[in-house]
Amino acid sequence: MPALLRPLEAFGNAYGDAIGELIFDGFVILVMIVAVAAFGMRSVRNWKNPVFWVSLVVLTGGAANFLKGPVQDFRTDLFLAEDPGYAEAALPFTGRSIYIERPCLVAQAAVGEIGNSLMGDCGVPLAAWLREGRLDFVEVGTDPVRRFRLRDGDPACHEPDNPWVPSGFLISAAYGICVLAEDVTEVSADHRIVYATENLPTKDWWYVRITLVEVSTGQIIDRFDSWSGATPYGGATPPPEARRPMGPLGDLLGMAAHPPDDTEAAIDAHLLSLRPPDEAMLVAAMGGPFQRYRVAAIWFACRDAVRPRLSAATVAALYDGSKTLFERAPSWRYPDDCPPFARQGLAGPDRPAPPLPPLAPSLMEPR
Repeated sequence: MPALLRPLEAFGNAYGDAIGELIFDGFVILVMIVAVAAFGMRSVRNWKNPVFWVSLVVLTGGAANFLKGPVQDFRTDLFLAEDPGYAEAALPFTGRSIYIERPCLVAQAAVGEIGNSLMGDCGVPLAAWLREGRLDFVEVGTDPVRRFRLRDGDPACHEPDNPWVPSGFLISAAYGICVLAEDVTEVSADHRIVYATENLPTKDWWYVRITLVEVSTGQIIDRFDSWSGATPYGGATPPPEARRPMGPLGDLLGMAAHPPDDTEAAIDAHLLSLRPPDEAMLVAAMGGPFQRYRVAAIWFACRDAVRPRLSAATVAALYDGSKTLFERAPSWRYPDDCPPFARQGLAGPDRPAPPLPPLAPSLMEPR
């Protein structure tokens, strides 16, 4: 018999557990059919007949085999619906840096989808953490480890070949404020967001556990679980699943990757009240690879409060850059064609600048 089963075993190993289970279930059904057929014989329907007991055991075992799945699914649903007390056990997060080894998997667990992996963050809003001053730096990956920091007045914000720029990385094109990464040899963040898989206690299946851990003490600050079909985190109302992110992790991972486009006008107006125009960054912005940020820089330069303060060399550079700025308006030139809304510092025609979004303390100080 073992020799006869070896081909089936090899086939199952080659084509996966699902095929193996299908073959096994088919074998069980076949044996159960034989047992039912045996019960159809009058001579077998006698409790003194050993075949009667063999057939009964076969049918009982077969029924148990097919009932096992629904029972395990029911117990799994009960387990995932339990309140593990994560919200009550969560501690305040006071860290200044976070390391995420696998940001794509964390994003998948948190919101149910992975952002653009080429952006370096996969949808984890690390640029927003730095823009708002929640953290000093964020580290991701393993080989190499990439450390993201807030840059201020850095021409690298406008370089065309910047690798691993996160979503919403450029905060102010006019002032060269952005979030960029540098490769480092070791992790130095004071907290980690850890991705791990846990086995369900009721069946041969796993789910994901995301944990926020303080590195120096190993203390768990917050955690949440994720699994196929889990409600993504989002909105002002926490999701019904008690295992979903609702503490510090919910606050961090539930942030938008970047504020609405209109807020850039508010940020630039705020910075202009604290510092003079950065002419070098305006010129650098015109050579940047992103149309949106080139336009944002030229609108800033169009402001009545900015244009008279620019040198002739800067105006000439902006004039040259404006020649290729608008594909549908090739004759548009700076500064003569600056629209009224840009001169007034508005976000767009009939669109006043929105309220200033939260910014890092370094962006709230005069320079």
